[in-house]
Amino acid sequence: MKETRITFSRALTYIRENGIIDTEMEMLINKLRQTRNLIVYNSDSLITRGEALEWLGISKSIKDRIEQKLGA
Repeated sequence: MKETRITFSRALTYIRENGIIDTEMEMLINKLRQTRNLIVYNSDSLITRGEALEWLGISKSIKDRIEQKLGA
């Protein structure tokens, strides 16, 4: 059986289309992903401790909102 890979973008669109997240949260999750990729793949990219803590807080907020929506 052939395994189908789902891209991050496609999965994100799916959960938005199914009402788990709204468009604003979809954009925020994409921004988090872009920031993560910038840090991981660009050795010249530096973030401050404050920026890291801000993004950590945003990530936790997204997680909490999705768990609440799913009733977890």
